[in-house]
Amino acid sequence: MIHLYTGDGKGKTTAAVGLAVRALGQGFNVVFAQFFKGCETGEISALKDLGAEIVRPKRNYGFWWTLTEKEKQSLRREHEQIIQTVIDLCLSGLPPDLLILDEFTYVYNGAMVSRAKCEALFAAIGQKTELVITGRAAADLADRADYLTEMSAVKHPFVQGTPARRGIEF
Repeated sequence: MIHLYTGDGKGKTTAAVGLAVRALGQGFNVVFAQFFKGCETGEISALKDLGAEIVRPKRNYGFWWTLTEKEKQSLRREHEQIIQTVIDLCLSGLPPDLLILDEFTYVYNGAMVSRAKCEALFAAIGQKTELVITGRAAADLADRADYLTEMSAVKHPFVQGTPARRGIEF
């Protein structure tokens, strides 16, 4: 089944991490593939400690619209590598029971990776793998979802100028 966590509110990655913790607690093989985010965050450390396979960029790139063309090319290459690594894991002798593609909607919808490469990833995912996709602007993926949860930003301290806080937002 496919879970899609989307919307402009906080909680998409948090919900995916919660499901990963639940699955790891039941002995599932979990792969957490993260796009864009390369900085060390609390959830990555915890998921590693619990036994999840983590696949993500080697560094933090920030927001797409702030990147130079050279940085965009570097990020595209890293995203291609991430997708290929996940494809290889899915086709291995021990495919994931739970696969999380965090911030994947941007990759799928944008000019970061070819749509064909994204479709190759979907084709590699086996029937027994539960798939979670997070990110905003998920309309192109909504029809694939069995679960569709939209996070709504009713109120958030960031709007008032409070920066992201360690242990809460990262």
